[in-house]
Amino acid sequence: MKPHRAFGLSIFLLVLAANSAVAEELVIKSVTVNPMKKGNLCPVLGGSSTPPAVTIKHTKTAGAKFKVEMFDILNTGKRYRHGSKTIRSSASGTTVLKHKFFPPCNFYGDTVSNYKFKVSSGKQSVIVDWASFSSKQKKIIR
Repeated sequence: MKPHRAFGLSIFLLVLAANSAVAEELVIKSVTVNPMKKGNLCPVLGGSSTPPAVTIKHTKTAGAKFKVEMFDILNTGKRYRHGSKTIRSSASGTTVLKHKFFPPCNFYGDTVSNYKFKVSSGKQSVIVDWASFSSKQKKIIR
């Protein structure tokens, strides 16, 4: 093998090994979401679709992938996805995401939406409650 190819292969294998090690070492310690406020709601409900801040505390590992999903479960049992975003962890141990997921916009009928976030990395996932919204009362109830 030519020296420059061997060097390139060595670098590639080093990067591959480093990425594998990063993904295995990451541990999610906690996930918090700013409390829902009127501004987080869609314009139809008087809000401005302001995205919440999702704060992920984890082991101090840079570059590991997180998948963050927002969804709501209605009191009828139906589940609606509001989108997802894949991000990389910060070396500091705290990663903050402000992504424009489809905003809470349940304005029809007499249902209660329970909004949640799911954060996954490798085989680990954490689901946190964000808030509940009553379509009948047109207000945040938790």
